[in-house]
Amino acid sequence: MNQGKSLLDPRLQSLNDRALDIVAQLAVKADLYSSSQSSLPKYDRASYIPNIRFDLRGRTGGQFICLPGSTDLVIRVNAALAAAHGEAFIDEIVPHEFGHLVVHLFYGDQIRPHGKEWKFVMSEVLGIRNFRTVHSFAVPGNGRAGARFACGCPGKVHELSAVRLRRYKEGTRYVCRVCGRVLRPLD
Repeated sequence: MNQGKSLLDPRLQSLNDRALDIVAQLAVKADLYSSSQSSLPKYDRASYIPNIRFDLRGRTGGQFICLPGSTDLVIRVNAALAAAHGEAFIDEIVPHEFGHLVVHLFYGDQIRPHGKEWKFVMSEVLGIRNFRTVHSFAVPGNGRAGARFACGCPGKVHELSAVRLRRYKEGTRYVCRVCGRVLRPLD
């Protein structure tokens, strides 16, 4: 399996091992379920095993991708978030993205990402009851130094992303959704 270039870090290697263990356990559940349903396509268990890459950046925790016309299944994981939050992060993100993989295999690409099929796969096929569509992990060191802005709200600080900061420098102005005032730089 493609281990990704970031796995030189021993901490990420152990998290990758945990992710692969989770995928293997979930693959068994998906295989057993599809075998019992005559209306679903049949796959050998190896078809459920994706490449796991720790190359995702930014705020996104994970991503399932399968390019059109390709049989390569990939789960991308945010390396910085995985390193910061460890097993708790892997335990939430990998099953979530694996759910997308199973939905892709069972139903194809023409469905909503977190629609009824995904919710069914998460709860009934994989047996995961407490799932969420977005993660709530803090994003460490997100590179926002100098991107702190204020409005008219007392004590309120807005942090602009790198893209919004660049747009601000190019002339775009942003307003607070609460007070309606134009944001001004704090630094």
